[in-house]
Amino acid sequence: MTKLLVLLLFVNLGFCQNQGFEVSYDISFSNHKLKKNLKSIYFTLLVNKNQSYFFANTIMGVDESKYERFIEILENQIYYIDLENQLKLGGIKVSGEKLLVEEEWIKDWELKNEFKKILGYRCQKAIRLIKDSKNNKTTVVTAWFSKDLLFPFGPKNFEGLPGLILEYGDKIKFSAKSITLKNIKIERPLGKVLTGEELRAKTFELIKN
Repeated sequence: MTKLLVLLLFVNLGFCQNQGFEVSYDISFSNHKLKKNLKSIYFTLLVNKNQSYFFANTIMGVDESKYERFIEILENQIYYIDLENQLKLGGIKVSGEKLLVEEEWIKDWELKNEFKKILGYRCQKAIRLIKDSKNNKTTVVTAWFSKDLLFPFGPKNFEGLPGLILEYGDKIKFSAKSITLKNIKIERPLGKVLTGEELRAKTFELIKN
């Protein structure tokens, strides 16, 4: 009887550790030509207590070949976060190989006293000021997160807010369209870890070919 109780305790602890959400996101663009030619693309975010994993879920194609490389980049991007081990990886799959790079942690969120409902969850507004070193311009990007979902993750590599990000972006916007409670086990992606410059070169090579 004692062994059974111990087993049940470990099973329950394991579930709590892995209990999380599967979130499906739509992507939309302010570029009307791209919006017209892009039929549909969806993304999945898996989150549990300490980890998140973001990847493209379904691609249904484009109408014009000039957008095919852009879609291929989106389709093959992956993002992984491990809070316990302070590891944040971004990367891309090229010819079946995962090319990864360590990402910087986001610390420049500014919370706003503005709220709205997304999928029935009360969400608060947060902004980031992103400076472009090339033209010295600053862009304001908006996120909406919910404290009802206490997971500090979001689409792509966006993290660090006190709740799950259900909407992010302006010119390119990720919007949550469904949230499912699940027992989520996430494995760290295995692949070659590059510098940021090396990964950009590989990505540029993929776009050119």
